[in-house]
Amino acid sequence: MQEVSAGASGTGIKGGKKMTLMTTKTAAQYLAVAPTTIRLLIGRGEIPAVRIGRDYRIDEADIKKFIIKNKTQV
Repeated sequence: MQEVSAGASGTGIKGGKKMTLMTTKTAAQYLAVAPTTIRLLIGRGEIPAVRIGRDYRIDEADIKKFIIKNKTQV
């Protein structure tokens, strides 16, 4: 994971808060799924991501929101 300080290198997003960016591989490990599943979720708009070159970077906070949104009640 990689921490990015808002304002550094033109990343003025997230209201001045630091964000931790994950690769698709790291996000997949975090959710215990395949990297292709992460790319599918990004493609469907279920997980927001930033494309950098050929890969994506996903904010850890967005992964946590995805988990909360998709929790099921038993």
